[in-house]
Amino acid sequence: MLPRERPNNPHWPPSKSPSLGGAPHGLQTSEPEGVGIGRCVAVLCGGPSGGHDAAVLNAAFHPTYPLLATCGLDRAVKIWRLPKMSFDKMAREDKPLFSSTRIHHARIMSVSWLGLDVLVTHSAPALMRRNNQKDDLYLEDGTIAIWRWLGFDRFFPPNQPKPSKVMRGCASDYQESSSFKLLSIVQIPQTTRHLHVAYTLKSDYMIVMTLPDRIRLHNVADFKPRGTPPFPHDQDDVSDLTGRLHLDDDGDDDDDDDDDAQVPSQKIALSPLVKRRDIVAPEGEENLQAAVLGFHGLSLVALGLKGRVWIWTDTTD
Repeated sequence: MLPRERPNNPHWPPSKSPSLGGAPHGLQTSEPEGVGIGRCVAVLCGGPSGGHDAAVLNAAFHPTYPLLATCGLDRAVKIWRLPKMSFDKMAREDKPLFSSTRIHHARIMSVSWLGLDVLVTHSAPALMRRNNQKDDLYLEDGTIAIWRWLGFDRFFPPNQPKPSKVMRGCASDYQESSSFKLLSIVQIPQTTRHLHVAYTLKSDYMIVMTLPDRIRLHNVADFKPRGTPPFPHDQDDVSDLTGRLHLDDDGDDDDDDDDDAQVPSQKIALSPLVKRRDIVAPEGEENLQAAVLGFHGLSLVALGLKGRVWIWTDTTD
């Protein structure tokens, strides 16, 4: 493929000329990085140093602080501090302030901020093994999780008016952090196609869930705290597992029964069912793909597979 001197980009209004912005390191090795509107000014790097290990599926800016939350195919939620950006050179960050894969069991489809340190995420259905049997598989419902990032005050102290110029966490922050608290977690239907979080005029956050033939609305205020985790395990399971933990004559683990060993699985403590309101789209016929709540909750728009658009408005005073 022959190199191009200029990126083949569309124009960005109000300019009528093609954008000269390019990929972070050029479209090809022989090309420049790009200049002008649309130029990449910062990169949050992936990889083993702390970034995502797979595709990033969603991101959300913090409402007031220079933070960006991301989630993706690797089941990880990460919170990044946005680096100082300029048009002279590209900024780079490879270590987030928070990273965890312990919130969901499957890929995380969306992330949104509900406050200074409270976030909501939702995951797709997870393919799980029953009793650790390789051939006994089942689909576990996806979940909506509302959780608090416990490290916010550590990086942004309340008595400090401006953030520190140098802000770097330790390995336990950007590799597998435990500085979060699950506030509420509920299961969602496996047919969920899209989820949107909106702030309404009543100072409530609404979750708009798109199902094939209807739209389901949840008020975040209706979410209840999750129950107590099932611990300790059943005494019979613990005794059976302990009986398998012994050494052979060589002093090594006796793994002859590893294939048959069944470790008791830890179940997530779910929250009680949440109140909901369903809106059925006329002639939807399981073609709904996405829905969003706009104008602070006064309008609801749904998109169909065949190009149809449904619009609802709030007519109450």
